Amino acid sequence: MATLVRYLRAQGAHMRGTKIGCSEGGCGACTVVLTYFDRTANRVVHRSANSCLMPLCAIDGMHVTTVEGLGSLKRGLHPIQDRLAKGNGTQCGFCTPGIIMSLYAFLLEHPHPTERQLEACLDGNLCRCTGYRPIIDVAHSFAHKCAEKKCGGGTATDIESCQETTIHPVLDLPEAQLVAAASASTLHVHGANCEWHTPTTLAELLALKKALPRAAVVVGNTGAGVESHFKGNYPAAIICPTRVSELTALTVDDTGVTIGAAVTITDLEERLREVVAKEGEPRTRVFYTLLAMLERFACVQVRNMACLGANIATASPVSDVCPLLITAGATVNIASVTGQRRVPMSEFITGYRKTVLTPEEVVVSMHVPYTRANEYIETFKQSRRVHDDICIVTAAFRVLLEETKEHPKDTKAPEQQQWESVRLASNTSGHSDAVFAGKLPHIVPVGERTFRVADCSISFSGMAPRPAIAAKTEASLKGKLWDSDMLSDVMAAVTAEFPLADNVPGGMPEYRLALCRSLFFRFFVDTYRTAHGTEAGVAADYAAQLRRGLFSSAQDFAHKAPADSNIVGVPMQHLSADKHCTGEAAFTGDMDAAGVLHCVFIQSAHAHARILSIDASRALAVPGVVRVLTWKDVPGSNKIGVPVLDEEVFASEEALCVGYPLGVLVATSHELARRAVRLVDVKYEVLPAILTIEEAIAQHSEIVKPVTLQCGDVEAALKTSPHVLEGEVCMGGQEHFYLEPNAVLAVPSEGEGEFELWASTQNPAKTQQTVSRVLGLPENKVIVNCKRVGGGFGGKETRNVFISCACAVAAYAMDRPVKMVLDRDTDMSITGTRHQFLSRYRVGFDDAGNILAYDVQLYNNAGYSADLSAVVMERALFHTDAAYKIPNMRATGHVMRTNRPSNTAYRGFGAPQSMLATEQVICRVATAVGKTPNEVRELNFYKEGQPTHYGMLTTNCYLDRVWSELMDKSEFKRRRTEIAEYNATHRYRKRGIAAVPVKFGLAFTQNAFNQAGALVHVYIDGSVLVSHGGCEIGQGLHTKMAQIAAQALGIPLNLVHIGDTATDKVPNTSPTAASTQSDINGMAVLNACMELKQRLEQFRATLGEAGDKITWQQLVGKAYWARVDLCAHGFYMAAGVNWSFETMTGNPFAYFVYGAAASEVEVDTLTGEHTILRSDIVMDVGRSINPAIDVGQVEGAFTQGFGWCTLEELVVLRTGQQQTVGPSFYKIPGVGDTPQDFRVFLLRDADNPMAVHGSKGIGEPPFFLGTSVYLALQDAVTRARAEEGITGYFQLALPASVEHIRLACRDCFTDAVPHGGVEKPSWAIDEAAPIPDELRNVTQ
Repeated sequence: MATLVRYLRAQGAHMRGTKIGCSEGGCGACTVVLTYFDRTANRVVHRSANSCLMPLCAIDGMHVTTVEGLGSLKRGLHPIQDRLAKGNGTQCGFCTPGIIMSLYAFLLEHPHPTERQLEACLDGNLCRCTGYRPIIDVAHSFAHKCAEKKCGGGTATDIESCQETTIHPVLDLPEAQLVAAASASTLHVHGANCEWHTPTTLAELLALKKALPRAAVVVGNTGAGVESHFKGNYPAAIICPTRVSELTALTVDDTGVTIGAAVTITDLEERLREVVAKEGEPRTRVFYTLLAMLERFACVQVRNMACLGANIATASPVSDVCPLLITAGATVNIASVTGQRRVPMSEFITGYRKTVLTPEEVVVSMHVPYTRANEYIETFKQSRRVHDDICIVTAAFRVLLEETKEHPKDTKAPEQQQWESVRLASNTSGHSDAVFAGKLPHIVPVGERTFRVADCSISFSGMAPRPAIAAKTEASLKGKLWDSDMLSDVMAAVTAEFPLADNVPGGMPEYRLALCRSLFFRFFVDTYRTAHGTEAGVAADYAAQLRRGLFSSAQDFAHKAPADSNIVGVPMQHLSADKHCTGEAAFTGDMDAAGVLHCVFIQSAHAHARILSIDASRALAVPGVVRVLTWKDVPGSNKIGVPVLDEEVFASEEALCVGYPLGVLVATSHELARRAVRLVDVKYEVLPAILTIEEAIAQHSEIVKPVTLQCGDVEAALKTSPHVLEGEVCMGGQEHFYLEPNAVLAVPSEGEGEFELWASTQNPAKTQQTVSRVLGLPENKVIVNCKRVGGGFGGKETRNVFISCACAVAAYAMDRPVKMVLDRDTDMSITGTRHQFLSRYRVGFDDAGNILAYDVQLYNNAGYSADLSAVVMERALFHTDAAYKIPNMRATGHVMRTNRPSNTAYRGFGAPQSMLATEQVICRVATAVGKTPNEVRELNFYKEGQPTHYGMLTTNCYLDRVWSELMDKSEFKRRRTEIAEYNATHRYRKRGIAAVPVKFGLAFTQNAFNQAGALVHVYIDGSVLVSHGGCEIGQGLHTKMAQIAAQALGIPLNLVHIGDTATDKVPNTSPTAASTQSDINGMAVLNACMELKQRLEQFRATLGEAGDKITWQQLVGKAYWARVDLCAHGFYMAAGVNWSFETMTGNPFAYFVYGAAASEVEVDTLTGEHTILRSDIVMDVGRSINPAIDVGQVEGAFTQGFGWCTLEELVVLRTGQQQTVGPSFYKIPGVGDTPQDFRVFLLRDADNPMAVHGSKGIGEPPFFLGTSVYLALQDAVTRARAEEGITGYFQLALPASVEHIRLACRDCFTDAVPHGGVEKPSWAIDEAAPIPDELRNVTQ
């Protein structure tokens, strides 16, 4: 089944502004706008949609607008494109077209939007680079009545004032044409593998279902499309019912609302808002809560296409809406050619993915009845991320209350209208009292009114193989008084009714049970408040869910006005921003060559196995499959690896992890190759596997010998320290999730044995070296090009190399161009992540909090090969001191080999893990001495000129400055007092605040990499072409290089062009990594330009007085005719970087970057959900070459940092298979996860004499500042635990997921669960599990 995005990007249409980021509708990169006549609404509508899921046949009768249709460099930019470019809303640019199309669609539908609506319309678009701040600011600029606010934040060329702007369709289509298209006749398309039917009447639909009982009924393909992509379940026939009036109608009568099965979620929302506004309370309570649920249902693009009928028909055990429909008493109208029937929703789903539907039946509609007087209904969804996420648990509760004169036994005086915590004294339900521990919240009765439960219904998703009815719990509830005594019965009944096993699929049994109890409590409180009135003595935070405030931001830095040539230090937009916004920026996956073939990996199904045989006969029988290649087809060496040859292009004997490449399948299209590779049959002998750090330690599975850095006498200092503590810190990994998946195009060139590759890489030289080795060719016959990269973050420094090798082997074997673009799930399953770390420490300190000795053992999970793991560990050791001078310190690093994909470089390169371990030590010492963490930090800060534990001096140390500015600008002390006051009056809503500093060393610790070359050409017309060794991966490197070149030559920026990075222009380049590229390439470019400048000025002098009057272009022209060389090569070698691991002496870094951040969070302790209220960052960037770009780097790195600490949880099954292999399962921060108030300050007057123009590298250092969010969460959870009398030091698990936060906020709802959240789940490996919590005294 062809999808719209594949059609758009095919060589015929060749509209490649629409990107493929995930193929599952989870990233928004493929967003387009569909315009069509909606017969139900009786108007033309404009809807954003994920083209990666949209079947091509489904858009029959629709007009499709892509980013190319809005504007272009030649025609001019559309206002949305223009504002986003000028507002610095792009970095790598891969996600940009999708973001623009989402805004465009929304503005067409909502000509007078609010700022909140504009934020919400982007909930389906991910960006890994920017941190979203400039994107949200630009979106706000289109808000109604937003004049007088400049949304550029001063970080770039000001975008136009935020006056009201009306967006019109770029193509004015006659409505009659769209009406006619919507009324088109039946569509029948018979494809090679699938036939498509779009009937226009119910009778026709039913006849088709009888004739094709196995046909899939598809509306938006938002569920079926994902299933096909991951499981290969491709239906032979598809029926699309979107033209059948009975399925697209929504009708309202006296009993309720009947919703057509094919009504889209967006249309349903619009109509239900009308119903709620017209009918009001209490009749529409069910629709009010349904609307609240739909806000959290997937994302805008999915809601625009998905429908309720398909959602219930899939019978998903984690359905968002099924529990509410069951609880509300909805009925399902079903039809076939033999007749119609109505089935209660409570009986519709019969098992896991099973319903009462026969193969010939379809769902026509659902009827949802109105709510009665004194009937209360609510639904709650809990997921890892608020927007665009699958539920962990969805709960729906309905209760019909009748007023009674019976009063509770423990009635208190009305004036005692407050909540208390009381011990459960009795058990009236007959369930064992032993499962309970802790204190259950108790409500003080109000006045004379009491209510009894006349009827109720309770349903959950995520608690059973299907949406489940809590029948026993309902029975225990009926007839009870609606008061706190009833709560104990419900809590016990829920626990007994859903006894989740430790190995339950999906894991989190303790959390899921705790949610059921907590969410019922929230429903109880909400209902109590409504029934008795909002002044019922019940604290509002008991009932209310977190609501995010409106986003705001501020950026502050030294401004420099632009000039013709004096432009270093000017905040300028990214040079490719306009191309990003028009979709004209080409990425590797957008490139093609004549006769190109496509290949995909054949991957191992086991973590460790001997390969017995590979049978590709069935795959080769598929038309269009060309060849299957294995290690036997490698023309040169099959051995690859960095820094040692411990990997293979294709496994020859053993597979070392799940996903390990066994070979490639080559076919005429990517889609065909992906389908056919499932037919390759591999036989294995499964071998024992090591998966965790602990298992590797137990089996002494180390890749290299341990390395130790130390100063002072640690053992002696520990013995004499007044206090000594021991502990450990576990940290999970992090997926890079660059928006552009790995891609390579390999082209055999003319001449024997010459190859040219285009790769999405941070390391062209290493790619060249390895490919030449694999092909058996000298390096001078392999050229590697890199135009731009759609995000890398370290993930494309080495782990792209084996992909390039595999593609090159295929191109060599076929003697034709071959292209390899990894699907998102393949990319995430094999390219590695940030290293998981384990830290075990001893720390000695005095009564004041001075740290006297620190001994730490660091372990990282390297995966199956060395890769960069040892170097990552070395940087971790260099940064174990964090920002603190510790006189006696020893740090030892262990690199552990496991049967996991080889982990690799990631922004920060091991430093964040070791620094965070040290920050936890600071927090623990502070608790021990009775001080705040900040007081202990300030006591131990580095001062100017002090040596580190490896002997480097902290010269030009701005640590105290950034810290003091942060404390002042963030108003930290005042806010901490206010937070304490807030927490004292809120039981289930807690706030926390924390600040962290960073001291980050800049340079490659491998000395040879601290060099760079550049090539500068001046052409006769005066234009300049600059080539350098760095890759543009979104960090604005090319923009900064152009600024440096223009200023050095004294010419306008528009005369400078930066060429693609290529190994035939600048050889032997260092990786684009370690935040060093502006430093080393900038100096190389500057040196080349200064050589040219000197050469030309010397020539100008020969012209006499005439030389002073000529323009740059005239000077260059005359120089050419005088045979002056207009080309120069620049080279730079970083001075002062001379560390030796053999002697353990020298300086590993050129200088340090300093920064600090403070973050405030609010936590819903009943669910574990949180929101970031405010983040302030003060960053030392030296004298910024481009403040606009540097602010973007700070914001993006910070966002990625708090993502690592909070949302981004890697789940690996005990088979070694990675569960989190796409945006459906792995959640990076979205628009709604950014700090509500986001402020960035660049330190002024902070010159750096060690780098070009006094600047500093900035890509990595701010990443660690995101941990301020994590530590603020830890602070908030500590306050919540204090409510239960749990005091002392507490260490929150990392990542601080909703599960870990909720189970750490221990109360009766968590401790009633058998293990109380202490034990690790057994269904998956959880290397970031909480440490055992033995502080709680359950008998207090």
